[in-house]
Amino acid sequence: MVDEYAAVLASQFPNLRLTRDAAFDQAVNR
Repeated sequence: MVDEYAAVLASQFPNLRLTRDAAFDQAVNR
């Protein structure tokens, strides 16, 4: 699930290089 969310974030924010951990932080912070 986190991998899928990371892929969604990466597609929404192509300028950001997000690791899976960073994407998870984004999910938690939202």
